[in-house]
Amino acid sequence: MRKASMILGIIGGIIAIIIALFVIGGGIIFRNMPELMQNAQNTRIAERAVDIGMRYNLAGNLFIIVGVVIILAGVTGIVGGAMVKEHNTAGGIMMLTAGFVSLITGWAAIAFILLLIGGIFAFVKDNAY
Repeated sequence: MRKASMILGIIGGIIAIIIALFVIGGGIIFRNMPELMQNAQNTRIAERAVDIGMRYNLAGNLFIIVGVVIILAGVTGIVGGAMVKEHNTAGGIMMLTAGFVSLITGWAAIAFILLLIGGIFAFVKDNAY
């Protein structure tokens, strides 16, 4: 079970990092949205555009923060998966923690499932024949 746990932890971490890159990309697009909108608006709605621009900036910042948190969870999952053969308890705890952090963000549910299964497998004893 340790080999399966290692593979699931590494794959779950990689998927979390890929999802995080998309979330950060969305945040960058949101942060640049006011400049894109400014070119297409007239002076009548300039005051409303400032308020909309601040909201896009806030949304972009939140996306970037969530993306960084998902990256940290993905790296933790990869490290937990890599160390599960030598230190199964620590690796399992790291994968479970990374899985729950990625679930809290709401974006990396697939990574959560893989890291959860890998974390549970880390605690299962190997049958030595």
